[in-house]
Amino acid sequence: VDAAKYADELMQLSAKYVHESSGSRRALMALMAAEQNATTFGASTALVMAIDGKIVQVANLGDSGFMHLRPRAWGMEILQTSREQTHGWNCPYQLTRVPEALFKDSGVSFDSASDCEKYELKVEQGDLLLLFTDGLTDNLHWHEVLRKVDEVVERYEGQKGRIVPPEELAQVLAKTAEERSHDTKANTPFAQSARRNRLHFPGGKEDDITVVAAWITNEVDAQEGHTDETTDVTMGTLEKASARKTCVLS
Repeated sequence: VDAAKYADELMQLSAKYVHESSGSRRALMALMAAEQNATTFGASTALVMAIDGKIVQVANLGDSGFMHLRPRAWGMEILQTSREQTHGWNCPYQLTRVPEALFKDSGVSFDSASDCEKYELKVEQGDLLLLFTDGLTDNLHWHEVLRKVDEVVERYEGQKGRIVPPEELAQVLAKTAEERSHDTKANTPFAQSARRNRLHFPGGKEDDITVVAAWITNEVDAQEGHTDETTDVTMGTLEKASARKTCVLS
């Protein structure tokens, strides 16, 4: 079984539903539709985000997550983050699809999209949304994520009509988390969580890492500085890093 195929199919089906539908429960319904219509086998955490004007709906299952940031005079401020859903330490909720013969009459039950946490965010121009797998937050603390975002944003200050390319933010965060994952002595969130559960897992956690960044903006063309009255989203490419290599998917 290719573990990535099921996750990829879930996101493709969710995206199709989000783009073709409307309504106040669009993110949740998209994930439920994806779960029902998937044909590949596997298991995956999942996060779906749907943006309608200044309201952002989020459906999140497991330990992937999001961060909603807003610029302040002193730098970026975290307005809201997602909560992890786990059955126990390092055992996140997941959508699972396996051949029926493997679990028939076994009494095993699986998590479903209806178990996900639901959020509604109120966004403003200039807000930043980060979506990520646990490979980011197992290796970087929240304050480290903020510091990296601020560092990148500061490089673009004074350049009128330009915003930081969201793919650059995502790439910096994914690469920083990947580098930390190889550090055997780092006091990472994963190591701290292990200690709280009386387990010994020092240093970084080598894992696949995915980060997506999106700016909320009133700009039609963010690079040229043209504006209108509607809220738009400037979204970067999907940035992924693993313990073995780093790649950028367009």
